[in-house]
Amino acid sequence: SFFRKLSPSKMAPSCGFQERTLQSIVSAALAVLVLAAAVAPAHASLFRTSHPTLDWTDCTETRYKGFQCATATVPLDYARPTAATIQLAVVRHLAENTAARLGSLFFNPGGPGIGGCDQLLSIYPKFPEAVRQRFDLISWDPRGIGNSTAVKCFDSTQESLAFVARFGESFPRSEDEVKLWISTYANYSRRCWERNSELLEHVSTADTAQDLDFLRAAVGEDKLNYYGMSYGTFLGATYLNMFPSHANRIILDSNVLPTAWVNNGNPEAGLTSTSLRIGAPRGAQATLEQFLKLCGKSPNCAFSAGSPDHTQQKFHALLERLRAGPIPLNGTQMTYVQVVSLIPRILNAVHPVAGTQGGWPSLAGMLEELWKASSTYGKVQSSPRQQQQQQQQHPLRKRHLYFGPEQLFAVEC
Repeated sequence: SFFRKLSPSKMAPSCGFQERTLQSIVSAALAVLVLAAAVAPAHASLFRTSHPTLDWTDCTETRYKGFQCATATVPLDYARPTAATIQLAVVRHLAENTAARLGSLFFNPGGPGIGGCDQLLSIYPKFPEAVRQRFDLISWDPRGIGNSTAVKCFDSTQESLAFVARFGESFPRSEDEVKLWISTYANYSRRCWERNSELLEHVSTADTAQDLDFLRAAVGEDKLNYYGMSYGTFLGATYLNMFPSHANRIILDSNVLPTAWVNNGNPEAGLTSTSLRIGAPRGAQATLEQFLKLCGKSPNCAFSAGSPDHTQQKFHALLERLRAGPIPLNGTQMTYVQVVSLIPRILNAVHPVAGTQGGWPSLAGMLEELWKASSTYGKVQSSPRQQQQQQQQHPLRKRHLYFGPEQLFAVEC
């Protein structure tokens, strides 16, 4: 594992600070939930010794108008429910039609390392009206993340990102850079290890599944209605295996392969990254190929070269220009690694959606701007120090309350 024994953060949970991108629109399959229904008394969860409750109040932040916030106190270790506890930041929007209410629907946006509170705020209008009318929509920042008791290896997100910036760019391109990555990760791990003690041993997906069952009971539901996206599908599958009798309607959207995520139980899982095991690079490559193919067929695509083949050739020519040196774009010197790393993030959303990075039309426009700029710009290779400064100043690198990259590593590893 990447860290060992990380301890709970002292930060008190409070939904409504972090703004992360949501990479897809809610599936129309949610509409089937309105066919379901029965709300019954709460059911006790694994290792639970008392009936949990939540004290809901109106969220204090203006942008959370219409939402209610609560803090759940849960066991750090469900095998020792009366020992140490942690806190979870929880948010909900009540059913808009109280008379027709069918129950609660829990939402997890994926990640891991993404807080659900702000994501529910962003995606709430995208839920079908019938679902918003008849279900309380609920999400939470999972343990170890965001405004819940968090894995926190630095004093601020800025400090965490500045430390990671020592990597230079988002993947190494030389033997020296590989050595830098390995040594930096080792220092990263040691720092987190020394700064914390217990939390990391209890931020697994199984731990979060127990939190989900705790929250289900705390809102008075006998059965769970759940919608999970991406990594949220693995959480949903884990919940179903742990609490099959507690499940009602479970929607798993944009699934990851559970057996690949856990490497089929192989203890050597650490030798292969999670992304490689679930096939993320192959999926990104296939999506990029479709983007270039469709762009080449459309006269309205900004990056089109008149045909799919010519557009592919144009794209690879652009990459060669980036390999030769950075290209200026909107005041930023864009490097080969930055562009290659940015493309999959933009490809995740086909159409422009609030809270995403613009969709495929935006990607086509960015590539065309780089192409034109590369035709007129005299490329000069920047120094490693300049590249580090460019990464730190990248316009897409936002600053938040505390969502350090270690929160992803803590769950994924």
